[in-house]
Amino acid sequence: MTFLRRLTLISAASLLAACGGSGSSSPVTTAEANDAFDELFQLFEAELTFQTEAELIAKGSASYSGNVFAGVTTTDDVFFGRARLEVDFTDGGSVTGVADDFVTFVDPLIGESPTFAGLSSDVEFTELNGELTLSGGALTSEPSGDATAGVLEIDVSGNIVIPATISITDAREDYTIDGILAGLVIDDERFVAEGGVTATSPGASFESFVYILAD
Repeated sequence: MTFLRRLTLISAASLLAACGGSGSSSPVTTAEANDAFDELFQLFEAELTFQTEAELIAKGSASYSGNVFAGVTTTDDVFFGRARLEVDFTDGGSVTGVADDFVTFVDPLIGESPTFAGLSSDVEFTELNGELTLSGGALTSEPSGDATAGVLEIDVSGNIVIPATISITDAREDYTIDGILAGLVIDDERFVAEGGVTATSPGASFESFVYILAD
């Protein structure tokens, strides 16, 4: 069972359903991935409070940089990359951003326990070509536990070339990615998004849960 199938982070459920790498920076390292997954798993265990729509509008705008986490819903294949977003919370909300520098790997240990103990020692990264565009960003209020939160509806689109090293495909193929994320700002000013995407190619397709965590 992958961690991306097992965990639910945000209770604004109306935005969380799925729709039907290399950037210019240095390659992703094991140390970077370990630190990012550790922060994500700590987030899953935390009691989170999200900023309201009114608080976000008062903020005006913000820039965020962090990581994107994804996994095939039916296998142990994991995707990890970097994300950068420019968010305008005024005039109904808008988002422009990109997710790139993707790597893929298989690690069945992720999600076997509620805590993250580090990637398996024999994990090998495969670098991917392509990037995802983050756009849209309509801002609304949605229930979050006993309160309400300001939620951005973020469109995800783009193309990523995925090799046959992952379980879902038998050949190197160009996948078209399409989906929606719900983006929120935690009271400590970190940005988090959760949702789903569908990856489609001529030879195969799969669905994936996606998280972004940035500050």
